[in-house]
Amino acid sequence: MLRIRARLQPCRTAHPLQLVILRARAFHRGPKDLARIFAAPTLRAFRRQAIRGVGPACPALARVRTYNNLAKSMLITEKMPQGHIYPQITQAPIIYFDFLNFFRGGHTIDDNLGAASIAETLQASLLKAAIKSGHLRKTKNMAMPNESLADIVLTEQGAEQLATPQNWQQLMPGRKSEWERVKKEPLGEGGQSKVYLVRTPERTKERKQSRDAIINHAWVSASTSESALQKSRMEYVEAIQTYLRDDKPEELGAMKEFKIRDDEKQSLDRLRQEIEVLQQNRPGLPKLLGFDIEERWMVTEYFPNGTLEDHLKEYTGNAALALKAFRSVVATIALLHNENIVHRDIKPANIFIGKDHEFVLGDFGLVFVPNREARITRLHGETVGAGDFIPPATWRGMGARLETVKTDFDVYMLGKVLWCMVAGRPKLDREFWDEPENDLTKLFPSDPHMHMINLILGRSVVTREANCCGSANDLLLQVDTNLEQIKQGGQLLHDGIRRICHVCGVGEYTRQVLKDTQSYNMRLWNSGAAIHAADLGIEVWECDTCHHIQFFRTG
Repeated sequence: MLRIRARLQPCRTAHPLQLVILRARAFHRGPKDLARIFAAPTLRAFRRQAIRGVGPACPALARVRTYNNLAKSMLITEKMPQGHIYPQITQAPIIYFDFLNFFRGGHTIDDNLGAASIAETLQASLLKAAIKSGHLRKTKNMAMPNESLADIVLTEQGAEQLATPQNWQQLMPGRKSEWERVKKEPLGEGGQSKVYLVRTPERTKERKQSRDAIINHAWVSASTSESALQKSRMEYVEAIQTYLRDDKPEELGAMKEFKIRDDEKQSLDRLRQEIEVLQQNRPGLPKLLGFDIEERWMVTEYFPNGTLEDHLKEYTGNAALALKAFRSVVATIALLHNENIVHRDIKPANIFIGKDHEFVLGDFGLVFVPNREARITRLHGETVGAGDFIPPATWRGMGARLETVKTDFDVYMLGKVLWCMVAGRPKLDREFWDEPENDLTKLFPSDPHMHMINLILGRSVVTREANCCGSANDLLLQVDTNLEQIKQGGQLLHDGIRRICHVCGVGEYTRQVLKDTQSYNMRLWNSGAAIHAADLGIEVWECDTCHHIQFFRTG
């Protein structure tokens, strides 16, 4: 026996012209009875009213988009177990943001998207777009696993999309409106500026066009041809997908908005100076994408991998890997030092990770450029650089108060960055790298290359300036020398350094001491000669496992 009850019901959204929902309850014994629904006189009457937009139940239907297969696609079947009714996806609104809001708190639907009458509907396309964009999450309903049911819920990302006004970025003044902020909250904030994640003008324009297409979409009438109907639907869905798709890294930038401090002239001078350095497109520095000095902002490329501060653990305990990565930032600073430009704020948080994991040095807000007026050279006792990374007060009174600027200022900071990388810690207290709790050779005794790192620290993170490398060029020479040693399989020949046997690979070489002396003479003869030709001073090193012996000449 087949019983049919149907009614027209307006959708629960804020839009009065939203697509109405045709709800039919069908009680049937089998598929054949269900197929008879579409021949039922009662339902045919509702189909005519829905398509024509007539009838007392829905006077607004004449202005609402309908489809030729409206009645069939909006059919809802009753699930006999537990007597629940599970709607098809076609019961959801067709305005995207209302569509997302429909699933706030979750909905269980009849997951029958394989049926042509369902898969071709606009709501089915919206569901696919929302899941792909991460705004909705669909999982199989496990309460009734034998039924084709799915649980759909709004994700945190989707809730965030709903909570974001769609035109707030238009409030940005001047040329800033060309760059759309991704979020209102800044990526970071310092004493001089705030940094926001923004979209490029090209991506901003594309999103605006897509948003306008969504808002101003013209719904076609029921008399429109099927091809035009399909084209209109695809344009609407494509506009939604374009607007909501993930931004590519090259479509994003980091907008730095400078704060106006007590000395406005000084703040503007700093902005000009930072822009001047970045405009020259030097290797190892962020690309400058846009700026406006009058509006006090600039945009550089965005690094989604974050900063070295976020990746310190990747280099912990691996001297060779850390030294190889460290070289790139030393080379960048060396090029600046060739022009006597001093960065003055080198720390892991200001070193960005590029797409190929190369280091990119950023934040030139404190950069010193020579041959400038005293307006920036002397900043009236201003603190420069991060307190944990600047040289000590013993450096000719430099300390936290800037009086003279030299390139070795950066060398000291670079040394601390290297220690942070190898130690895996965010900072090093003063020059205490050789204290037992900080000594890398004691923290990682199995890596003989840690002694190379200590040699570099001994020429950079020092108490007295005279013991520091004069510039990053001198430091680069030391780094390259050590890297070549590592590449060739060499190591430092200092006491206390582990030397793994080259034969067995297990034991360690130790210096042999016989008769209270470490040095011996090796006497050499020519073949067949009765008198020796020469004496060589040597040291003898023996593997404590396989007893392989190595000789080292001492004189």
